[in-house]
Amino acid sequence: MPELPELPEDFEPEETSADLELQDSTKAFEAVKDRCLKADVKCEEGSDEAIGRHLVVTLPSGRQERKVYVMDLEDAQALLKQPFEKFLFISGYDAICSYDEDFIEASINPSNTAVFRRRLFGISSNQEFDPTTQVVEIRPVTAHSTQKMLIHLASTRLSAVLVSYGPRPSLVIENVQIHTHDRALEVLENVANSLFFEVDVRFNMPLSLARARVRIPRPIPRSDELVRKPLQFPTDKYDKQAASLYWYGRMATGMPLLRFLAFYQTIEFYFPIYSQHEAIKHIRAF
Repeated sequence: MPELPELPEDFEPEETSADLELQDSTKAFEAVKDRCLKADVKCEEGSDEAIGRHLVVTLPSGRQERKVYVMDLEDAQALLKQPFEKFLFISGYDAICSYDEDFIEASINPSNTAVFRRRLFGISSNQEFDPTTQVVEIRPVTAHSTQKMLIHLASTRLSAVLVSYGPRPSLVIENVQIHTHDRALEVLENVANSLFFEVDVRFNMPLSLARARVRIPRPIPRSDELVRKPLQFPTDKYDKQAASLYWYGRMATGMPLLRFLAFYQTIEFYFPIYSQHEAIKHIRAF
């Protein structure tokens, strides 16, 4: 058997892209942990086979707390671009505020995204655009007021702490003097009710503040990984009635009771089949 050639003393194996990404992720995670430590913000590190290494940053939300999950390099980098240590969640909503930065920002739910883009931002369905640059500015009528409102088509600041959802439309209230959570909640609801009513009257387009939802990390591939994975030719067939109920539940965003009922009825559809199957098994056992 021929002998393998000896490697030079200064030989170092080439680093793969996965190795480099792991190093970058480690550095980014450490940077997040360091900033949390300096600002006295709770930050815990976790690791398991299902979701891998991740961070959990805990931010105040009124009298409670909300967790921000940092799952990978992309999440860490997005968070590091923001002064997240100064953010506070507004309870009940996907919304944040900052007493130091004097702003409130809340995620909004348009009833129809295409109509929302066309009527409010003037973007047609076949037009190419960068959603993060699309902003509608609303200034006060009185000249002495410094407050202003912005509607973002895709907010990078809010998406940094709502990492599992990606950029979403948002309402921003700037130069607002707030020093308590309850005051921030009051200002947000009053402004949103007034502004959204005007938008509905003028554009026939209802909007609503996005309600807070619990985010639990799941072992699901990121969207970019799903895009790269080839689709498989369908091999399963689903009952039409059950599928209809399932899709109704999936599309009922912002309506948790309707979603629960739809998903429950999806499962309930198969109750008679399995109860009959169990009865047959018991009969055969005698």
